[in-house]
Amino acid sequence: MFKMHYPKYLRQVEEAISRFPGVGKTTAERMVRNMLTWKPEDISRLGDLVLHLKENIGFCTSCHYIVDSKLTLCNFCTDTSRDQTLLCVVEQYADIPSLELTGKYQGLYHVLGGALSPLKGMGPGQLTLDGLFARVKHGGFQEIIIATNPTMEGESTSAYIRRHLGNEHNITRIAKGMPMGGDIHYADEITLGNALDRREQI
Repeated sequence: MFKMHYPKYLRQVEEAISRFPGVGKTTAERMVRNMLTWKPEDISRLGDLVLHLKENIGFCTSCHYIVDSKLTLCNFCTDTSRDQTLLCVVEQYADIPSLELTGKYQGLYHVLGGALSPLKGMGPGQLTLDGLFARVKHGGFQEIIIATNPTMEGESTSAYIRRHLGNEHNITRIAKGMPMGGDIHYADEITLGNALDRREQI
């Protein structure tokens, strides 16, 4: 019986690419096959960009959104036209562009860097919760919007923040429009806009 053979190095590249979220074995194989048709200089450029990714990308010292490594504050934090009394808390920086597309929010953001998940080793110390609490304490925000994903981890994180901040703050949670188990990053702007409009007191 004929047995298909692929070079070991090819398999290693495919395995590395399949680590990306939503990229399975078949998709990784297709991507690698496509890259084999590229010019050597194009592959070298991609490799160089990936190699220097972390040293060229940093995080805002205030909200933890991504910035050029030479900057300390992001465009949202330095934009004085945004509503300085509103703070929207998200899990990942990739959630912010999705929220911006709704056109429903013009306040500031805070990126947690994930959600509480003890089984995955994500405790309060692994998130930017201390920075969040410090900002809320000194920021004079009139409303804190919790926009963590509607998952068990997102709900646990929301509850943790609510307990820590207590009743002296106006805290709301995005609600209707986002299904349980959904992901903000993949929600369309209409659904996400409805969730913002119909946020609930928590």
